[in-house]
Amino acid sequence: MGIQTIGQVTPQELLVFTATIHAGLDQALNDNAGDIHYPNICFVKNAVETYNGGDGTVQWAQRIPDELIFNFSPPTGQMEELEGNNKTFHPLVRGAIRVKVKQYHLGYKISKKDFLNDVYGTLAAVPRKLARGARKLGDILVARLLRNGKVTKDYTKTNFFATGKPLSPSGARTGSFNNLFTGAGAALTSINLGRIIAEMMSLTNEDGLSLNVMPDTLIVPPTLYPEAVIAVKMITNVFSDGNPAPGQVAGTAAHGANWVAMEGMIKRVVKMNELLIGGASIDRKTWYVAETMNPDRGGAWGILYAETPNVDFMQSMALNDYSVAFLNEFAWGVERWAGVAPGLPHLIARCEQP
Repeated sequence: MGIQTIGQVTPQELLVFTATIHAGLDQALNDNAGDIHYPNICFVKNAVETYNGGDGTVQWAQRIPDELIFNFSPPTGQMEELEGNNKTFHPLVRGAIRVKVKQYHLGYKISKKDFLNDVYGTLAAVPRKLARGARKLGDILVARLLRNGKVTKDYTKTNFFATGKPLSPSGARTGSFNNLFTGAGAALTSINLGRIIAEMMSLTNEDGLSLNVMPDTLIVPPTLYPEAVIAVKMITNVFSDGNPAPGQVAGTAAHGANWVAMEGMIKRVVKMNELLIGGASIDRKTWYVAETMNPDRGGAWGILYAETPNVDFMQSMALNDYSVAFLNEFAWGVERWAGVAPGLPHLIARCEQP
């Protein structure tokens, strides 16, 4: 009688299996999948900080902070007619939004028996599953922020989506604005969309001058995608009491041009399935208008996102690994650091269709 290690992976096999999974994971992580949305609707910042070791040698170290800071400085004053030497100087306001960076993990396991019965199938499936989870993390976190935006504070110390939000949190000016729309006026139609776009374009900065908001993106759950396409792309619409055109006589119906489509205002419709996670009925009828492509802004500042550009890969396949020796399982996992926070609320609006 001898000793047999059932399910033993030899050192040579371990090298081959590891290299195969690593190569598959690298390829899957860099695949241009069409259902990754957050880079197009967020301002994304690298969560890894690189700095010199400080000991006089050419050494570099990396660290992941507990939070990342996004700085901005809004203007607060206008030119004024000068009378005598009475000159007015406005305070230079500096704002900062903090994004907490947290650790996220995804792992898969399989019994040694099942692995040996389907080695190549497992080696092909594991990298794709790990990469999908790592890449979709951003969409999941952003969708969660959008769903919970009515109870999440932003830098103005009010809820991210609310009415009566201060135009100037620094106190340089008075006034308020809304980025939460409800009721009949929030149904996803070309008229309502155009009205909300116009409302966003009218917003001013803390100096009272135009903020130059140019809404260009519609973010919708799949349940509202048909309405979104009609509101954005259909040139000619039928208008009636339920969807009246400006100046239309009550009780009449007419054909009219959709100015949102004619002007090409909305350049991107994002169908985000993650908005339905949680199963709340209100999320099936809620849509968002955002500015994400304005070159003057330098990015989609409505939502701020931080992430490590790479993932940490780990595996347990050697005979002396705990899960292999005592649980009879092989395991693989990835970890990533990321965080999301409300950005500038003037640049995104939430609309709840009745």
